[in-house]
Amino acid sequence: MDEKRNAAPGSQPDTAQDERNSHFSETEGKVAESIAQYMQRYPFKKAHELYESVILTMQFLNEVKAAGIKEERAWEVLTLSAAIDCHNRG
Repeated sequence: MDEKRNAAPGSQPDTAQDERNSHFSETEGKVAESIAQYMQRYPFKKAHELYESVILTMQFLNEVKAAGIKEERAWEVLTLSAAIDCHNRG
């Protein structure tokens, strides 16, 4: 049966479930669900800010790796970038 067609009138289809089923592995979906459950501890705005911070951190880590810097030194490079940012704003 098509769940979307049988949904209650006025209800929204579960697009998050569709996204998990079509684009991510079962393991990836379980990890995403676990993270989402953890983030439920925070008000929506704070959780959204945390997600953005994590995404930016991962992007920065990818830049560090692409530059050939060893992964174990990545946090030091990110700490240096924070100090440079503070200095430039100062």
